[in-house]
Amino acid sequence: MRDSIKFKTMQKQEKYYECYDASLSLWKVPFEAYYVNTEQGDTHIISCGNENGEPLVLLHAMGCSSTMWYPNIQELSKHFKIYAVDYFGDLNKSIPINFPSQMAQCTTWFKQVLDALHIEKCYLAGLSYGGFLSTQFSLSIPHRIKKLILMNPAGTFAQIYNRFIVRILTLAQFPNRFVVNNFINWLSVEKNAWNKLLVSQFHAGFKYGMMKGKIPPFEISDEDLTKLEVPTLLLLGEGEVICDVQKAYHRASNLVKNIQVELVPSAGHLLSLEKPEYVNQQMIKFFVNH
Repeated sequence: MRDSIKFKTMQKQEKYYECYDASLSLWKVPFEAYYVNTEQGDTHIISCGNENGEPLVLLHAMGCSSTMWYPNIQELSKHFKIYAVDYFGDLNKSIPINFPSQMAQCTTWFKQVLDALHIEKCYLAGLSYGGFLSTQFSLSIPHRIKKLILMNPAGTFAQIYNRFIVRILTLAQFPNRFVVNNFINWLSVEKNAWNKLLVSQFHAGFKYGMMKGKIPPFEISDEDLTKLEVPTLLLLGEGEVICDVQKAYHRASNLVKNIQVELVPSAGHLLSLEKPEYVNQQMIKFFVNH
């Protein structure tokens, strides 16, 4: 299927898709990849795991796509029926009609994805921008979400630093391998945590694709955070560089009623890639045993 919103030519789309498929080869479990239709276009899903398990929906970080869950998927798939969803406003295999401009569009999209997957209520986990979206969905449609795990959610509890925005703009303007590696190393405490195939895919997204994000992640108001009632686990890397992690810790702890907040030592922004064993243990413990 042709994606003319994110890729100017079919050749560029195919080059990116080749890198996406190469990253997906890192998933060491049987999986299905398919599309579900929504008002916003066709959404790409990767599903796997325990057919009798509770549904777990995963929302990825910006620019990374659902392939980024490769270090987590083998352990999580033993316990859950997993649906890794390519957010339609990002660089991945979902094919949008247009980029979203209002959060209401995103919420409608997510509801329609759940409906298409025949999921009445799910566990939900999101990293970075995926964490920001997961928080918004938990505020808007809490009756569809059993429990929530947020990993370094972008914005949300603490405003994003301007230096992060500058680096993203630089990456979009000069998408070469040096700038990509610089950006990834800046985000990370654990260097070389990313598999080379995922690095190549991330690079290809910015090299061949276009991402015109119209909904930047923002700090959620005190009033709205007090309305978050879905049981929540918040994991924050102590080495977080995109926002004030101490502010995020204290706002979450003081404003959200039903939340458990953990500071993860020796970890940067992309927790699931840097500390996969720890993240897997925490997810299983919170969703299954908590």
